Amino acid sequence: DAVGARSIAFPISGGVAAVQLAWTQAGSTQLYAVYSGDQANAGSVSAPITFTVNKGVPQIQLSAPASDRPTQPLSLNARVIGSTANAAIPFPSGIIEIWDSLSGAPAQLLAAQNLTRAAGGVAVFGRRAKLSPGSHTLHAHYDGDMNWAAGDSPNVTLVSSSFTLLVSPTAVPVTAGAPGNTTVVITPNGGFSGTVALTCPTGGTLAPVGYTCSFGQASLPVSGGQATTQLNLTPSTSPAAAIKTATMVSTRRAAWGLGSAAAILLLGMAGIGASSGKGPRNFLLFGGLVAGIVSLVLGCGGGGSSTGPAATTTTLSSSALKVGFGTPVTFNVLVVPQGSRTPTGNVQLFDNGTTYGNPSRVNAGVVSFLTTNLPVGVHVITAQYLGDANTLGSSSAPITQVITGTVPMQITGTSNGTVETADFNVSVN
Repeated sequence: DAVGARSIAFPISGGVAAVQLAWTQAGSTQLYAVYSGDQANAGSVSAPITFTVNKGVPQIQLSAPASDRPTQPLSLNARVIGSTANAAIPFPSGIIEIWDSLSGAPAQLLAAQNLTRAAGGVAVFGRRAKLSPGSHTLHAHYDGDMNWAAGDSPNVTLVSSSFTLLVSPTAVPVTAGAPGNTTVVITPNGGFSGTVALTCPTGGTLAPVGYTCSFGQASLPVSGGQATTQLNLTPSTSPAAAIKTATMVSTRRAAWGLGSAAAILLLGMAGIGASSGKGPRNFLLFGGLVAGIVSLVLGCGGGGSSTGPAATTTTLSSSALKVGFGTPVTFNVLVVPQGSRTPTGNVQLFDNGTTYGNPSRVNAGVVSFLTTNLPVGVHVITAQYLGDANTLGSSSAPITQVITGTVPMQITGTSNGTVETADFNVSVN
C-alpha cells in the first residue's frame, strides 16, 4: 500500500504470486509490490498502480403510519441496510435525518441522530414526533460514512388532521353582577371532520366567583369550514340562595323556643277543656294557660324577659363594597339584643352560602373580620350570630362584595381522542 498503512507478505512460485484479501475501506490508493530477492535474484520494486474501492450503496427505508392525530405522537422508523457478502465490511454508521414537507412547502429537518447497529448489518433509528395538521411528505436522508454512500429513502406521505380552538375576543370584560359573553371559533385543519365537544374549565382555571360558564351549543359538527358558538358567563349567585345556609341554624333555634312554649300552652288549654269550670281548679288551669302564653312570647324572643334568651338583630357592613384583588377588606358585624342582655356568642361569615373563615366571638356586640384573599368575582356575604345562653342567634341581611381583577380561563374541545384548548381572560370591573 503506497500510503504505508499496511503491507502483506506472501511467497512466490514460478515467479508468480497471487493473493486474495478483503478490502474493508472504500476509496482510492496506490499499490506496489516489493520483491525481497533470493540467492539467485536481486530484489526489486514494482511500479505503483492505482487501486479504487467504491463505497457501498445502502438501502434506506422510512416507515410511518398513513394518518395521524396531532395529539398522538406517531412513530417514525428509519433503516439503513448495507448488503455485502463480506462480513468484515463495517455496517453503515453515521447520521440519519428525517425531513418533512408540509402541504408542498420546502422540506424542514424534523430529526437527526446517529444510527444504532442492529442485527444483520442493519442500522436503525426510531423517533416519536407530533406533526402539525396537514398533508406531510416525509423522507429519510443518510449522510453516508467512509464505506457507505449517502442516499435517501422513498417518500412517505401521511395526513395529520385536527382543529384549532379560539376564543374571540380573548379579553372579555364583565361588569360585576352582569352577564358576559364571547365567541368560540373552531377551525378544521388537514381535512378534519368530526364533532367537537366543548367543556368549561374544571381544573387549573375557573370562572370568576359568582359566575357559571356555558355554551350556546356544547357539541358542534365541524366539516369543511369554521364552526362558531357563544360562550356565556352568567351570574350564578342570588342573595336568597346565599343566605339559605346561613339562616338554617338560627331558624332551628327559634323553632325550638316556639315549640317549647307551644307545648306549655297546649297543656294549659287541655286542662281547661277537661275541667268542669269550678273552684280553685279552674283558677289553676287558667293560670296554666297564662303561663303558656307568656312562655310562647318569651320563646319567640319578645319582651327581652330575664326568664329566657333574648332575640337579637345582626347587621353586616363592609369597609368597601368594591375593591381590587388583594386589597384588604374589613367586614364589621354588630349584634344588638332586645333588652339588657349582652351577646357573647360567635359570629360566622358565609360567602355565597358557604362558610368563610372561622367563627369569631363578639365583644360588646361587635366583631370584625379582615381579609385580603377573596378571589376575583361577586361575593354575597352574610353574617350569622350563633347565639349563647342568654341571646338567640340571628342572621344579617346579605351584602354584595365585588372583587375586581382579571381571571385567566381555558376551555377544552375534544373529538375522537384529539384534544385542543383555548386560553382567554375575563376582567371583572
